[in-house]
Amino acid sequence: MKKIYNILIDKIVDDYGYFIILLALILHLSFIGIFYFIGITELFIINIFSTLTYAFLTITFQSHRSDFYYSIAYLEILLHQLAGIYYTGAASGFDLLLCCLMLAQFLFFRKSTCIISTIVIITIIYISYFDANSPILHSEKLFNNDIYKNSNVILYPINIGILFTFLIGYGLLVTVIPSKKINDLKKLIYKDFLTGLNNRKYIEDVVLPKYNQENILVAIADIDNFKHINDTYGHQTGDIVLKMLAIVLINKNKKYAKYNVDICRWGGEEFLIIADINDTDIASMFLNEIREEIFRLKISDLHETISVTIGASISSFNPKEYKQMFEIADKNLYVGKNTGKNKCVITKV
Repeated sequence: MKKIYNILIDKIVDDYGYFIILLALILHLSFIGIFYFIGITELFIINIFSTLTYAFLTITFQSHRSDFYYSIAYLEILLHQLAGIYYTGAASGFDLLLCCLMLAQFLFFRKSTCIISTIVIITIIYISYFDANSPILHSEKLFNNDIYKNSNVILYPINIGILFTFLIGYGLLVTVIPSKKINDLKKLIYKDFLTGLNNRKYIEDVVLPKYNQENILVAIADIDNFKHINDTYGHQTGDIVLKMLAIVLINKNKKYAKYNVDICRWGGEEFLIIADINDTDIASMFLNEIREEIFRLKISDLHETISVTIGASISSFNPKEYKQMFEIADKNLYVGKNTGKNKCVITKV
């Protein structure tokens, strides 16, 4: 259910104009049936044309020409509501749908255009309420036709329902969409684009604040002889090595998910691993599986093995002195580097 919700929200965020056009198509299909049932031939025919218009817009919609499609939709809504008011009067509630148009236009057009349009729409609503006999907005023959008079008993509740539905939808658009975009921006801020892993800022802002006095594992994995790989085979091959290492880390993260593993690219060829592991044997098994799997990697452009050295620390996490854990892990990393590389050195404090 959550996955379906996220897909729907993504679709609305990416093409909410298209989403509104699609809803308008469904609405006008409904109006065809309503006006046929009521017997208002003129509005029945108008809604056939409106439905065909929105069918065309939904089939041919292109994001890079969105202004064109929004403009057509705007004109159709304006003309349709004017026709509704003309044939059924203000009591039908079609003027309420003009209020929807006033709000929706701010999603698509410049503010200056919206201000002018709003003045026009308010004027139309004012006339429809206070000049009920206006020949501009009302057909005199309809006031003597019982069928058209009684139609408002059906149309007004329907238009009120459409108004409330629109207001709810509009509220979601102006609240969920900005929130979603902010979350997407956060993802960009916390993402390392080369490897797809989170970056150092994510660890500092999101991961570390959730710990307080718990015993955790902090490990730094560093690719051995990475400068040599870059100098000998080129940075493109070096990037492939980084990506492959990230894949190994992601797979191990899934296997050890119960330990709440967080992985990031710490910087350059260094990767940071944090997990709820306070047992040295489990930590050793976890980190050595990573090291051994990386050692087995084969890259076509690289004619030598890839290895990593890992320095790790297990201790109680103190938010005020957490850097000490990183320092111990870093010292263990250099111990491993200076004693042959391709090994894992762990200290439990």
